[in-house]
Amino acid sequence: ADDLFNLSAIVRLLLQVVVASLVWSIGDVQVNVLSVPFGEMLELSEPVSWVVTILWLVGMTNAINWIDGLDGLAAGVSGIAATIMLFVSLFADRPAAALIAAAFAAFGAPGQLPLGAFMLLSVVLSFAAQMGDIGESALKRRVGVKDSSNLLPGHGGVLDRLDGMIAVFAVMLVLWMLLLIFGGSA
Repeated sequence: ADDLFNLSAIVRLLLQVVVASLVWSIGDVQVNVLSVPFGEMLELSEPVSWVVTILWLVGMTNAINWIDGLDGLAAGVSGIAATIMLFVSLFADRPAAALIAAAFAAFGAPGQLPLGAFMLLSVVLSFAAQMGDIGESALKRRVGVKDSSNLLPGHGGVLDRLDGMIAVFAVMLVLWMLLLIFGGSA
């Protein structure tokens, strides 16, 4: 809102606290437990949870706002954070939080690339993921096995869960190297 209206710092801070309080009161975004290094989990009471959650949300909002001086820095940091939160949410079995993080991670990139380049990259990476899956399936057929491992019974094995990501990583690595060679610095 500070870009649309000339608001003082205290008004912006108060608005951020109000919005963060609203988010906390809805109930899905709350810091209820703190992990103490080399110790147990520390359960927070409701008032302490509110304070810690407000400090975290307002602090992160302002931290991102303060690093917005260089083109792409805030978007890049936000995209990386959203991607990390996506994986943390998936491992914590929080599908709603994972979907939100995935949306933020996905929509952080278009601002950094021209729309045509972003669409082309999306098509190329989607194709790479499909080819990774097909390649892994062909490899299993050639060897004559149904599953690549027994670690995930009924899922085709660990390799079947990672085949698309491995192919996408390989394509991204090649594209990044080409960008370094022909496009300057990354």
